[in-house]
Amino acid sequence: MIYSIIVLYNPESNNLANIEALLLQSDTLIVIDNSTRKLPEAIADLIDTSHQIVYLSNNGNIGLSLALNKGIKKALEFKDCGYIALFDQDSLIQKDFFQPMIEVLENKSDIIATSPEVVDMRTLEEHRNADHQETYEVPVIITSGSFCKRDAFEKVGLMDETLFIDYIDYEWCFRARDKGYRLIRVPASKLLHNMGEKVVKFLFIEKPYHTNGIRHFYIFRNQMYMFKRNYIPLGWKVTQIFKFAYRIPSYILLSPQPLQTAKHIMKGIKAGFKKEGRNYRYDTI
Repeated sequence: MIYSIIVLYNPESNNLANIEALLLQSDTLIVIDNSTRKLPEAIADLIDTSHQIVYLSNNGNIGLSLALNKGIKKALEFKDCGYIALFDQDSLIQKDFFQPMIEVLENKSDIIATSPEVVDMRTLEEHRNADHQETYEVPVIITSGSFCKRDAFEKVGLMDETLFIDYIDYEWCFRARDKGYRLIRVPASKLLHNMGEKVVKFLFIEKPYHTNGIRHFYIFRNQMYMFKRNYIPLGWKVTQIFKFAYRIPSYILLSPQPLQTAKHIMKGIKAGFKKEGRNYRYDTI
């Protein structure tokens, strides 16, 4: 049986289609609600009336990693749970989403998790006629759309709750690879995803950019946390150091509140040097 987990954070009414798509292809949908305001009426009505939904409210934002872990633990309480899929509210699965990934997981014992082909909703037209179907190994998969057997979290562990948000997927994937497991991209499975609040170009390459300055705090703090861990690949650490060089000025210049963003970045870097812990929350920065 497939148990899908979706984390909600102040969703809009248009996120209803994403939840409905998950219900059509999942046996059970676990909804973890991190919202700080009332859910849209259509979403609340669906949660109340669907027998497939298990709903857990956190009465506020406890962080993505902790919310995911609550969903994973709840799924593991059910003996018929064979597979676990993770999603955020901005992801829309396409037809026949799970079966190609199930086939990959059943073939190799060293494959710990699979990922669909993730298509940015902004560039959907460019991918409509793509015909690449061969699976291939990747170093990291994003959290939303990731799919694994239930025992993956016994072998690798749960999500790192000290990270709160940002780099949660990187950390889990690097931990899995350090234990000798592989991650596989499955292009036959398609996921439409909103990659950030806006997109900017840097050296002719489009990059997603979050306008929320508080996200910048977590990006820089969690980078510092990742640098300290010996299972994180050296090549990734070196790349991130170079990214510091352009992220700091670009985030500040692109921010609608540059002084506040600069403050969040510096607080993030400073916090990253301290002992790791969930000391900063969205409502306390």
